[in-house]
Amino acid sequence: MHRTSRITLAAIGVTALAGVLIPLGAFASGNSTATACATQLRAAAGAQEKVGSDHAALVEAAKKKARTAKARALKAAAIDQATAALIADQRGLAAAQSAVISCQGSLPTPTATVTATVTATATATVTQTVVAPPPALPSSVIAVVGDTACEPDTADNDGNPQAIKCDGASIGENPATGPTSQTLGVAGAYATVDEIEGWHPVAVPMVGDEQYQVGKLSDFQQSFDKTYGAIKYLLKPAPGNHEFYGYSKKGDAELPQNGAGYFGYFNGVDADGDVRAEGQAGGDSPQDQGWYSYDIGQWHFISLNAECGAPAFGGNGSAATTANCDPTQGLAKAETDWLKTDLAADQGRCTVAYWHQPTFTASAGGSLEGSELGKAWWRLLYAHGHAIVLNGHEHLYARFAPQDPDGNADPVKGIRQFTVGTGGEALDALKTGAADVNQFTPDPATGTYAPGHVDGTNLEVGEASAFGAMRMTLSQDGTGHYSWDFEPSAMPSGADASTMSSYADMGSATC
Repeated sequence: MHRTSRITLAAIGVTALAGVLIPLGAFASGNSTATACATQLRAAAGAQEKVGSDHAALVEAAKKKARTAKARALKAAAIDQATAALIADQRGLAAAQSAVISCQGSLPTPTATVTATVTATATATVTQTVVAPPPALPSSVIAVVGDTACEPDTADNDGNPQAIKCDGASIGENPATGPTSQTLGVAGAYATVDEIEGWHPVAVPMVGDEQYQVGKLSDFQQSFDKTYGAIKYLLKPAPGNHEFYGYSKKGDAELPQNGAGYFGYFNGVDADGDVRAEGQAGGDSPQDQGWYSYDIGQWHFISLNAECGAPAFGGNGSAATTANCDPTQGLAKAETDWLKTDLAADQGRCTVAYWHQPTFTASAGGSLEGSELGKAWWRLLYAHGHAIVLNGHEHLYARFAPQDPDGNADPVKGIRQFTVGTGGEALDALKTGAADVNQFTPDPATGTYAPGHVDGTNLEVGEASAFGAMRMTLSQDGTGHYSWDFEPSAMPSGADASTMSSYADMGSATC
């Protein structure tokens, strides 16, 4: 498939700071927010304009042709200068946006005076004070996706089975429907990136398995970068087993990379060619393997590494063990202790935590990563309150009702889990008590599933017939309100196009 090349910040490794856009209507005449928070709004608008100018300058610097060594050096210096200005001004914008939100949150409920003329035997003027709605506060859109890029058919992978590569028969295959088109592993990823770009999100939390089959740096460069590289500056990744474990299925025998390609791609390398110790994917050291947190307005996000079977966690890189995934031992303990500390300092209205393997599954099997380490994190998040969990690993989309860490329905304090493993590489099958099916909803009469369904009635809806990302809109008004929307970006051949083209899972809730 031909795809027009684009010059983006992703191509030169710039990471954007997620924030909240200030609506132009904030300056409208008569807007009470514009009056009470005029100073903060002007500062935010100015900062927003500077970031836009910096972005344009950086793209222009990257476009310049450089045919000589001197010209290339000048171009590199111009890019460095423009990048530094953009990063500094993005930080200024984030601070200005926070000031607007703080100001708006402190405003009293406004009132409006309405004058009406009533005609009877005489004309009288009656003045009545009514309560006006508060000014609308901004919201933030994010996109959630995982399980994205297929293994490229390159010289580095010449010895690997053709069936596991891009354009191989397994790409885009759903076990419930059999082999499908040989190009959907690429087409699904491209379509999902296009879908995400259309939403203009402030950030894209990625829930693991960004690059198949073992996430070599060359694989990232030859596959992931050609699709999701277009939005690299928005990505907030978490790793999956395909970045840390080896792969020995379908006749393949690739050794574990232990995150080397993952960190090399997202964090970059220094002048000596060594992977940077800190970067877009978090830390890369024996004591810190890619967990980090960040804020988007009033929402706190936490990216975690659940790959406890990896050599970094003391495993063999092929399968997790209970010992390696024990949250009281080794690196798993270090990460869990870090999570406790991060939650203790969390000042967000809501907390969104994400990692790869889900604790509650919508497919045929679970994992020790999800049931041991993930369960420990669920307990911490549940005790903390106001949390949402995002996962991948299962190549499907699923939404669970709020529940406690033991899987009991809890509509008051429970955590809602979304699984979004539909980024383009392939599709799995959903599991019911009787057979594998591609999509389902509860029985309308009872609201429940057939006996034996994985995770019973807490699984509200799911689909495994189409690729796509999930859009989330996060309110910044202090209520913790959010909405979700999953709609297909592409479908394997053989899927029920008439059904899936109109498929959507949309809703809203409060964390």
